[in-house]
Amino acid sequence: MNFAVSKIQPPRLRRGTLVARPALAGRIADAMLQHRLVLLGAAAGYGKTAALSQALDHLADRVQAQAGPGAGTDASAPLARAWLSADGGDDLPRLLDCLLAALEPHDLPWRLSPEALRAMATTPAPEARRQAASTLVNALEACEARHGVIVIDDLHRIDDAAVHDFLDRVLERLGPRWCIAIASRTDPPLALARLRAVGALAEFRQADLQFTLDEARALAQAVGADAGTADTLLARTQGWAVGLRLALGPTPPPGSRPGAAPAPLLVDRHVFDFLASEVLDRQPPPMRRFLLRSAVLAELSPARAAELTGDADAAAWLDRIERDSLFATVLEPDGPTLRLHDLFRRFLLERLRRDHPDELPALWRRAAAGEPDLDRRIGLLLQAQAWGEAEALLDAQGLARLAEGRVDAVLRPLAQFPPGRVTASPRLSMLRCLAAWAHWDWPAMCDAARAAVAGFTREADPERTMLAQVYEAVALSGQGQTLGAQAALQRLPAATELSRTAHVLAEVVRSWHALEQGDLPGVGRHYGAAIAALQGCTDASLWYRCLPLSLNMLLPGMAAPLRAFVDGALLATEAQPSPLRAVALAVETWLATCRGDAPHALATLARAEADARWLGEPPNVRAFVGAAQAAAQAQAGHAAAARAGIERLLSVFDDAAPGTRPARTQRGSTTWGIHLFFALRVADALDDADTVQALAARLPPLPANDESLAALARTLRLTLPGRLAWHAGARQPAQARAAAEAFAAALVHEPALAAAGLDHELRWRLARAWLRGERPAEAAQALRPVLAALATPVGGAAAAGSVALPGPATLAELAGAPWGEALTPAEQALLHAQARHWLGTGAADSAPMAAGAGTGDPALALSARELDVLARIAAGDSNKLIARALALSPHTVKRHVANILDKLDLASRGQAAAWYRQRPR
Repeated sequence: MNFAVSKIQPPRLRRGTLVARPALAGRIADAMLQHRLVLLGAAAGYGKTAALSQALDHLADRVQAQAGPGAGTDASAPLARAWLSADGGDDLPRLLDCLLAALEPHDLPWRLSPEALRAMATTPAPEARRQAASTLVNALEACEARHGVIVIDDLHRIDDAAVHDFLDRVLERLGPRWCIAIASRTDPPLALARLRAVGALAEFRQADLQFTLDEARALAQAVGADAGTADTLLARTQGWAVGLRLALGPTPPPGSRPGAAPAPLLVDRHVFDFLASEVLDRQPPPMRRFLLRSAVLAELSPARAAELTGDADAAAWLDRIERDSLFATVLEPDGPTLRLHDLFRRFLLERLRRDHPDELPALWRRAAAGEPDLDRRIGLLLQAQAWGEAEALLDAQGLARLAEGRVDAVLRPLAQFPPGRVTASPRLSMLRCLAAWAHWDWPAMCDAARAAVAGFTREADPERTMLAQVYEAVALSGQGQTLGAQAALQRLPAATELSRTAHVLAEVVRSWHALEQGDLPGVGRHYGAAIAALQGCTDASLWYRCLPLSLNMLLPGMAAPLRAFVDGALLATEAQPSPLRAVALAVETWLATCRGDAPHALATLARAEADARWLGEPPNVRAFVGAAQAAAQAQAGHAAAARAGIERLLSVFDDAAPGTRPARTQRGSTTWGIHLFFALRVADALDDADTVQALAARLPPLPANDESLAALARTLRLTLPGRLAWHAGARQPAQARAAAEAFAAALVHEPALAAAGLDHELRWRLARAWLRGERPAEAAQALRPVLAALATPVGGAAAAGSVALPGPATLAELAGAPWGEALTPAEQALLHAQARHWLGTGAADSAPMAAGAGTGDPALALSARELDVLARIAAGDSNKLIARALALSPHTVKRHVANILDKLDLASRGQAAAWYRQRPR
């Protein structure tokens, strides 16, 4: 958990000193049952938090009454509630961290990982945020609770527009069983007018929250004052809860006589003066000292308060604060913990700064020492101007956060530092550089990398200087400045003097340059050097930074490096879904497809797709899985599934928000055109003439010879005339011969085609065209080099990494042709063996099987572990109990639940439990 647990702890009523307001609480509870949004909007001190807390208790009673006696289990209570206390500086990622943790006890049946939902919601792309909101709403609707409410207290503290945008999207889709309740001093920038117009908004304003006469008298009685005093103060404070409480004073000790004189009239500008004269100055000196010094903490627990103040009586003072109702909210994460009211805490800090400024730095430091929330701890150190300590703390934690994909958790604390401090610090500049890399913000990454280079050079830290130089090369490459990136790499010393990370990343960048500049054999050479240097490395974050480009999978010479990448990445990644594992499985699918192992390719593809779904299909994962799916399914003859893979791959270019993707990777770019041509190759392998022609019409113009990726794009396009001629009417011998002539013309450039991995594919297509054109001798001549390669001891073309997509129809036609003497018996035997290898399982046999298809029992699609989890769900166990019983992590249990619901086509845990109980044994 990356935040203080008190942020998701609802307050509890103080012992006998907070007046119950059943009428108000009942109205709010009724509104929670009937409206999507309940808004409590009033100035500070009107009791919004207390009113929401009491309303939740009333709501629980109402929902329990509706459910009937005995309803609900530990895993499925009638009311699901999640409480979030907002803090200044909270943004959407942090709010979602809190929300997901607050919902954890209710075992929502997530269909993708909560971490993926969080990542999806925080991307700039509007479609991703819409999908994240829909995913959250679907999980809420599938919750077993009869009703649910999400409370966000003090929303006015959050100024991140993304938070309000996400809440709007959730409110737009929220079903009748769930409500969001918000307390705020100002109206949040939500679509309130729209919700009001459709009757989905209930509003409780200042007038609704003012104390009534009966409530004021009850409060007076609780603190030992008489009714007349309450009547006078109610008129003078106009029902302002904090004003009443301040005027009435602390709870008297037992035996005190009521009837204290009324306090002076309170207005906002006099509140602090009143707190000084009537509250703080009336405390005994030890209590005054404790209150002033403990105000630097956001929450007060006995242990932390004692450590901060050095006061052994801290627990007693906290007990007195609670007993005397000194403007504190009581929390119970692990024990009695108090949160001071904003007004009171601001007053105490102001007095502390005025009277004891020399003590503040040490107090901030001691507060930081015991603070578990990293953001708060850094903020406390910065308050103390302990720049070096704050920097060291973020430097130590930042890389781990980036490795988890939590870029915002690095940017948020970075924003707390003075801008000049970030620029001057090489460590902070390095973190800013890596965060910019995660967002493809190449100019910002380049600036930060150069600042890091300069800083580490000043500090005489050669290892980190060289690593920052490599990051500068990465950033320049991302901007298309290949020559500048190469110059940065040339400034590095020999590989033997580099750290492993710097050496590996430098070789990866050189492989990019080789691809861009048309040195296609150099791609495999440099990438292979990087992966060789990674052998034995268990740092998953470094393996992740060395993902191959999806374009690189198409090239000869990449088979061995890709094989080593898969093996190393799967060893480094944990046995649960992650982007690294999903990409490694997609690459394994590709390799199996290239060697014609359809059963293994499809089985591995299913694992990659399952991981991708659970992760929310981030763009880089979707690109790899889409390409692997298209190729594997096409070779297996599954046309619809292959087309779905094409759509998956090309959708990567559609979902980026404007300005977030470099121009050279957008639609219409050369990179996009190369991916589009791969989709065309898949359609060609399927003999899908309509799709081939449609994709050809969308291809962008060829780049100039000196542009990035020009050599690869131009080589690929050499094969286009023959493909289009074939699909224009190859059933006629004359048209087939025209296609063959176009393919033969392309083969004039066979060395370039071989470097791009197209030579064997083109020869398969050429042989089929000559055969259909009634020219078997020419067909045999075209096919003979491929058969010779297949006859090599190492396994021929597939083992060498030649990526051919002949397609099942081409293989079947060539294997079934009457070759006569055009091919030798040995060549024909080799051709038949190859066809059996690729087609022997048959399309129907290698098709992915739906859950239980052909078995009559969907449970047969479940693994043994999934059946164990399902049995526990049917027994009523929560995820936590299942994890404990089966020795699994809670994350793994969630993943099993998602698999069960997917395979059985169910929506909720309750449906799964009912299915398990009713299925025939």
